[in-house]
Amino acid sequence: MVEAVKRFRQRLRESGGVGLFYFAGHGVEVGGVNYLIPVEADPREELDVKYQGVDVGDVLEAMKESRLGIVILDACRDNPFRGAWAGKRTSGGWGLGRTEAPSGMLIAYATGPGKTARDGYQGERNGLYTEVLLEVMRRPGLKVEEVFKAVRVEVERRSGGEQVPWEPSSLKGDFYFRPVAGDVQGTDAKTPVSGGKPAIELKVEREVPRGVVAVRVWEIGMAVEVDGKALGVAEAKGEVFRVKELAAGRVVTVVGRKAGMAVAEKRVEVEAGKEVELGLPSVGEGVCRRLGAWG
Repeated sequence: MVEAVKRFRQRLRESGGVGLFYFAGHGVEVGGVNYLIPVEADPREELDVKYQGVDVGDVLEAMKESRLGIVILDACRDNPFRGAWAGKRTSGGWGLGRTEAPSGMLIAYATGPGKTARDGYQGERNGLYTEVLLEVMRRPGLKVEEVFKAVRVEVERRSGGEQVPWEPSSLKGDFYFRPVAGDVQGTDAKTPVSGGKPAIELKVEREVPRGVVAVRVWEIGMAVEVDGKALGVAEAKGEVFRVKELAAGRVVTVVGRKAGMAVAEKRVEVEAGKEVELGLPSVGEGVCRRLGAWG
């Protein structure tokens, strides 16, 4: 990781363009310093972190070579360590500590200082924060500050207020992940934006295919959940609840509850570019079925 940061710094020094650093994984604050933890590290005590982790300050120094820097840290997990240190934090809480953004830079944290962030659903590639970020950053015409504001609102909503992202920023120019075609600020790297600087569009490669799960409910008053997330209560027979932008191949669990008790349950796999519909029957039927065929 240290060598990768060095190479990244050299590339920024040569290009002088927009720099974006993204890290997802474990991060911890020790002695007032934030560290990113490599996957092969196994710190047994706090001192080990200083030798096995990567100082976030080194990343910020590298980013100073860019004319505009964006650092995204989805790195505020709970205690990941297996050794004697596990469960014995001696300085501060879990997660990363507060770091101010150097001039010309924005730092985006998955959650607040000393807090922990939610991982994704079982089998999901990304945690909640990154999942939302990938959705929002594709919206055209949003300045980078607007992107992270929208992410904060949505993550807080989906986590029930348990996770609130935050971003210290000292940006001086405007930046768009996806400029609007024909917008006065420009649509490509040759068209100037605020301050005469170019707008750069981040191209997201290997985009994960998405699908939709639609749940049709035949029991009035039945509450619907998808992977533990409440969607609502049916007010009419045949009412449909939809969950969009689910990763293809993901298997979700749909549960119908009546009077607080689970009375119907079904697991279904998300299909790329399709809407998979299944039904939650009336309580008397006592079985979930996919419309058109029994499950």
